[in-house]
Amino acid sequence: MSLVGTRRPMLLKMARYLEPIIDGLHGERPEIRKIRQGLVRAKYNLERGPTTPLRSSRNMWIARDLLDEVLKLKDKGLLGVPDFYEGRLGLENFWGYTSDELKDFQGLLDKVIKELDNIGLSDELVYGAVVLSPESTKGQFFSYDERTGFFFADPSRGKSKADIYAAFGDRIWDRLFISADRQAWPSRGQFVSSFAKAIRGQQLDSETMARLQVTVGRVAGDDWQNMTA
Repeated sequence: MSLVGTRRPMLLKMARYLEPIIDGLHGERPEIRKIRQGLVRAKYNLERGPTTPLRSSRNMWIARDLLDEVLKLKDKGLLGVPDFYEGRLGLENFWGYTSDELKDFQGLLDKVIKELDNIGLSDELVYGAVVLSPESTKGQFFSYDERTGFFFADPSRGKSKADIYAAFGDRIWDRLFISADRQAWPSRGQFVSSFAKAIRGQQLDSETMARLQVTVGRVAGDDWQNMTA
């Protein structure tokens, strides 16, 4: 500041330096969001704020202090968090989980996908997006949203394959069943529960198994029929 003064072109130059940093702060976890919002305000103040020595120098130091916080995020491994893919299923890392935070979740999801493939359902069910965000799951570990067709997951909430199976069961009911399939079941909830239990190898009564063979078998084929026979 002592060398270049507080001329507007120099303040605008500093503001431009902040742009790629703001764009690179992905994710909605609080520590990321707070610094990103702070940098947006700092950029605005540099571009539109006063050029008097006191006010402009204060705005420059605020920007500098925020950049120090960005470096701390980098040291924690919270920058450059990736999205992932499990075959045709994209994991949209909306929250900003690190690779280490997602390791167990990815392993669990991979097992479920392989099991769905073994019973002839992978091609029909495993596609689209899983949005990773604790703010969107309403307290659940893994769920399906029939309005958007997306799955939502909070990898920090548990390690239950049952929840993932139930979510895929919801997609079967919503996207693959015809009216006659739905009418074969007393309720959506009973189908979803029965579907998840069947894949996990739990004992079901003969009437429920017969319903599964007819309704899910229509879209799954011989592998499903052999499993429920």
